[in-house]
Amino acid sequence: QLQLEPDTEAYKLWKDIPLPIYQKFYFFNVTNGADIERMGAKPVLVEMGPYVYASKWRKKHLVHHDNGTVSYREHKVYHFVPEMSVGNDTDIVTSLNGPLAVTLSLLQNAPSAVRVVVGLALDAVTEGFFIRRSVRQLLFEGYPDVLTTFGPLLNPKIPSNNNGRFGWLYHRNNTDEGVFTVHTGAEGMDQLNVIDSFRGKTRLDYWRNGSDCNSIDGSTNAQMFPPPGEDTSRSLYLFHPDFCRRWKLNFKTRHSKRGIPVYRYVPDDSLFKNADDYPPNSCYISRLPATANPSLLGIGRSQTNYSKHQRKIRFVSGVFDMSACKYGAPVLMSYPHFLGGDPIYTRAVQGLKPDARRHAFYLDVEPTTGSSMGSAARVQINVFINKPPGLFRYRNVPEIVFPVFWQEMGANVSAAMAERMQWALRQPTLISAVSSVSMLFIGFLLVFASLLFPFYNYYLKHSGRKKETGSVVYTDKCNANNTQMDKIMSATDPNAPPIDEQGVDNKAMDPN
Repeated sequence: QLQLEPDTEAYKLWKDIPLPIYQKFYFFNVTNGADIERMGAKPVLVEMGPYVYASKWRKKHLVHHDNGTVSYREHKVYHFVPEMSVGNDTDIVTSLNGPLAVTLSLLQNAPSAVRVVVGLALDAVTEGFFIRRSVRQLLFEGYPDVLTTFGPLLNPKIPSNNNGRFGWLYHRNNTDEGVFTVHTGAEGMDQLNVIDSFRGKTRLDYWRNGSDCNSIDGSTNAQMFPPPGEDTSRSLYLFHPDFCRRWKLNFKTRHSKRGIPVYRYVPDDSLFKNADDYPPNSCYISRLPATANPSLLGIGRSQTNYSKHQRKIRFVSGVFDMSACKYGAPVLMSYPHFLGGDPIYTRAVQGLKPDARRHAFYLDVEPTTGSSMGSAARVQINVFINKPPGLFRYRNVPEIVFPVFWQEMGANVSAAMAERMQWALRQPTLISAVSSVSMLFIGFLLVFASLLFPFYNYYLKHSGRKKETGSVVYTDKCNANNTQMDKIMSATDPNAPPIDEQGVDNKAMDPN
């Protein structure tokens, strides 16, 4: 019943996820933007949030293959939930000008003629390093920005289908991320929901050629894992396109969720370490121009290390440079408020307070089925401010890793689904117990029969009945007993909780 085949319960739940999935966004509102531009002041940030969006995930265009895999696209729809939010999605945020920061970074690797033209145009077309936009504009709706048209000029690989608009999640609502192909578990439960390929490729191509950094082997989409059972030493792996890499998750602790025992997994400590602190991460190469000016930071040392000989930029541990999978854009990922990162990141701005209770990333997994029972997938999006020389207007803006917003994607099992899960988990134990008692009972009958057989034989001889008749009577009785036992073993539990076809009541699904 755990295999991803159309006639299994697991397939129905996997295809149309019944859990209410919520995405919470927290923006860093910049309160002293003018002082940062004019005087290079330390940014003062005030967190705004949560702004909560409910999402529905549904797998479409499913194709089953003969090798025990299934391909699909996962369609995602988001809508704002005001009653769970701190305000409305029309609230205005003063935020970093993302298109400008990206343009300035890409400008440094552009041909000289393009660099001159774009550099001259910047003063005429930009509002400055900080802009005021609504939450919905900064996220899914987007807003018009002429700088988005510069992207394909500076890097021909950048898609030009954004209609001149920019939003951090623009074109991400009512869409999918591409074709996934995963194993159904038909060849073994250790392959259940394990990714075979993404967008037709079995490896990524962002990182150093031939390196393990491009591997997605053994990873899942975190909705269902190969059941870990009692083995807490085994790590789990997840892959999400937005992460641009495979994440390793390690067992942390046991606890229960709605009465169901679960294992809590957290990312490996090496996730956001640089190659100095964790050499295997050296294959995650940067695509950023290594021209950062540490003197602009106003602090003891730079957030980056730069070697003129190697011409590579390497960030201090605590962030993950995603430029290689973001067309060279200076986008970095971290935990919220740079939790667990080098203090140099939090010292560069004012207003950050890392707190493991609010900012840690975890995933709860039921060990018998491998089902995800709850999660708090928390990550922060940052932009590295990296400017070309000679731009007078922005000469004072500090070259730092600037936090823009963080998000938490959470899904927790509903009461109805937990009840169904508890019932299902009891069935193997119940069947095992009945089978054990049955075998003991049958064994007792066989031993008892072997002890009585000499006396029974003696009775047949002296009663004048034929031994064959006795044999028939004995066999018929055994068949009667076996028939009765079959009825007991095949009976279904009348106390199984009712459930709809998706495994959860509709009321529990309704975020309103």
